[in-house]
Amino acid sequence: ATGQIAEKLGESETAVSRGVTSSLGSVLGGLVNKTKDPTAFGQIFDLISSRPASTNLTGDLQTAVGGLGTSGGTNTSTKFLGMLFGGRTNAVGELLGRTAGFKNPTSGSSLLSFAVPLVLGFFGKRVHDDGLNASSLTNLLTSERDSIVAAAPPGFMSVLESAPHTPRVEEREFRKTATPAGTPRRCSIVWC
Repeated sequence: ATGQIAEKLGESETAVSRGVTSSLGSVLGGLVNKTKDPTAFGQIFDLISSRPASTNLTGDLQTAVGGLGTSGGTNTSTKFLGMLFGGRTNAVGELLGRTAGFKNPTSGSSLLSFAVPLVLGFFGKRVHDDGLNASSLTNLLTSERDSIVAAAPPGFMSVLESAPHTPRVEEREFRKTATPAGTPRRCSIVWC
C-alpha cells in the first residue's frame, strides 16, 4: 500500500512510510488526549461504536488508499479529526508533513484523513468483538499512551496542548476601548 500512497500523493515511499506511522500515531494520540475529557470522548466513542460489527480492515485500507488525493477527505474523516484536534488539525497535519519530509504541504493532512477509517475500523471491531465501552476503551488507550505518543511526530503533544488563546469578546472590547486617543494601536494575530 505504501507504493500506492506515494504515487497518489507524489511523495517518496520512504517519506510515506514515516508518514503513515506518524499519521496513525497522531490519530491515536488525539484519542489518548481526548480521554481527559469524558464528554468529548463519549461523542468519539459513539462514532467508533456506530461502525458495523463486520468491519473489514483490509477493505478499510483499500477505501482509505482510494480516498487519498481527494480534496478534504471524507466527511467522516473531517468530522473525526475536528473532534480530535479542533482548530489544531492543520497544525498537526503540518507537523506530520515536516516530520515525514513531504514535498507537498497538503500530504500531511491527506495522511491524517487516510488514518481515520483505519483507526475507526480497528476500534469499531474491538468495541464489537470485545464488548468495550467508553471506559474500557479509555483504559486501553491510556495503558498504551507511551507507545502511541512515540509513534506520533516529535512535538505532537505540544502542538495539541498549545491551542491558541482566543480572547473572550469582553477582553477584545476592553482592549479596543482601553487604547488612549492618539496612541498608535498595535495589532497582533488575535486582536487589533
